[in-house]
Amino acid sequence: MRMGLTFFISAVSVSAQIVSFGVKTGVILNDATPPQSIYSGTSDTKLTGGPTVEFHLPHRFSIEVDALFRAYSQTSLYAFPIIPPGADGGNLLSGGLSSTQSHIRTQEFPLLLKYRFMDGPIRPFVTVGVDVKRQTENSTSVLTCLSTAVNCRSNFGTFNDTSYHGYSVAGIGVDFKAGLVHIEPEVRYSRGSNPTTNQITAMVGFRFGK
Repeated sequence: MRMGLTFFISAVSVSAQIVSFGVKTGVILNDATPPQSIYSGTSDTKLTGGPTVEFHLPHRFSIEVDALFRAYSQTSLYAFPIIPPGADGGNLLSGGLSSTQSHIRTQEFPLLLKYRFMDGPIRPFVTVGVDVKRQTENSTSVLTCLSTAVNCRSNFGTFNDTSYHGYSVAGIGVDFKAGLVHIEPEVRYSRGSNPTTNQITAMVGFRFGK
């Protein structure tokens, strides 16, 4: 019995040296603005967060995998001219205004290589890696004419869309260690192919293990 208990405690101790678990929460410091929008408003707490796991490697390297979730709403307005067919000289006779209300949910899965610069209770670190984002959007759009000079009517429509995006990620932070408890504030920068999707996030992680 005592031998079995000793083996179990040893196995748990070794596992804690290899893998550690925790949670991360953060605040989005910037919001992506739709291109050519004359106004864009975002309604949410700008919070993101979820579980994290870290696999420890030799020489102060480790691999971190997160699952981060966010839900928010966004309103965008677009103004554009309406030139009816046969208009003399292409004169502007009317204008349109498109208003879109979107409810968006995102799931992000960053895969990061982390390096700590030193040992001890205070350990600065950097991270670099990739992030796969799954985004689900439910939107309602209304098109309204700004003039009755031409035959124009309002239109209403809804659509649902799920998309996947890839990002490169880099971050910097500090690991404050007290025994097996870690508090890790950090700042991350995510870069996508479209400049309006670039994102800066201030985060803090709470992790238990090595």
